[in-house]
Amino acid sequence: MEWNREEEPGMVTFINKIHQVDYGKDEKVSILYKKWTAMLAGNQIDMDIRVHMNEWYQSCYKARLQVLSQQDKVNFCNTFMDQLHAFIDKQQEVFKKYNLLDMAKNVQTQVRDGSYVDTSIACIENEHALIESTYEMETTTLCELQEVPQCDNLETDFKSLDDLKSSFDVTLGKLQESIDSYHSLQEKKDTLETRLCDIEKVLKGGKQTQKVNSQTQENVKTQIKNIQQELIKKGNEITTLKSECSKQVSGLFEQFGKFKQELLVRVDQWKDQMKLQYAELYAKPDLETVSKWCARIGQFVHQILIYTWPRLENVLDDTRAAQQLNQLRARLTNDLKDLLCRTFVVSEQQHYILKCDKKNLPTVSVRSVTMSYL
Repeated sequence: MEWNREEEPGMVTFINKIHQVDYGKDEKVSILYKKWTAMLAGNQIDMDIRVHMNEWYQSCYKARLQVLSQQDKVNFCNTFMDQLHAFIDKQQEVFKKYNLLDMAKNVQTQVRDGSYVDTSIACIENEHALIESTYEMETTTLCELQEVPQCDNLETDFKSLDDLKSSFDVTLGKLQESIDSYHSLQEKKDTLETRLCDIEKVLKGGKQTQKVNSQTQENVKTQIKNIQQELIKKGNEITTLKSECSKQVSGLFEQFGKFKQELLVRVDQWKDQMKLQYAELYAKPDLETVSKWCARIGQFVHQILIYTWPRLENVLDDTRAAQQLNQLRARLTNDLKDLLCRTFVVSEQQHYILKCDKKNLPTVSVRSVTMSYL
């Protein structure tokens, strides 16, 4: 059942329902409460009177659609004063009692002519405006997540992240090919150098043959020189590709961090909607849209850690690079753990489960949406 502002009007009922879910820890409730107290103070309405007389305020608001005569409004106000004085008489704390009496005197003029009914109706209308500015705009955004540009933003950001990884994979592949080529050239050079040593031994012994002579020696030296030049060229290529890999890894991490933060905002929005729905307030939490993105980023990080990272460690084998890789791997692992923890959600439960009989608790469904790809 969605929150009905006609059947349960006003801030008091709204905050009480939210409080049943969050026990006063919801930051939005704190913000809403501060706005509410400022609004009451600006309209010279005492908080204690507003809370205690909530039923009276609600009855005025519900009666606003009727044609209230002046006498009807006066009767409403007389009831208000009777209930207010009964409330004041019960107060034990002297200063609070006198403060409430002063407040009662301040509204006496409005009570006599019945205009305080209009004040109470305006008060609840203002309260509704505060509620809607804090919650309803965000509700609409989340409820229409599949249709509004926010979803396109995630799609665009994830495509950018995926494109960065694809470019990185290409660079990593080229780096691996260059390293393999370098090793092959080095092995060929080592073989030729060994052959050159054997030729020089033969020539020193004065045993030139058709296959081993001074010309053969020069040919081998020329091959070694050419390979040495190729090794220098390939070494420079490897250095350039390693630098490019390092830049791409930094860009990948930066883009991943932005996407993660944006996604977690969506998860927190969904949690807010789930809380409102649980308290039977207006809300339409859409877990499937959020879980799709959590699953995709979870799979993305998992593939990097399991498949990409071993390749990266294989090509960046110097000590300094190894230290940097260990730090980045730890950071990425922690990011994945953070995602898993913050996206482990209660996806379904009955209303007011905490008030149910403890011997017969209803079923509660929990879900790690980041691991949905497994």
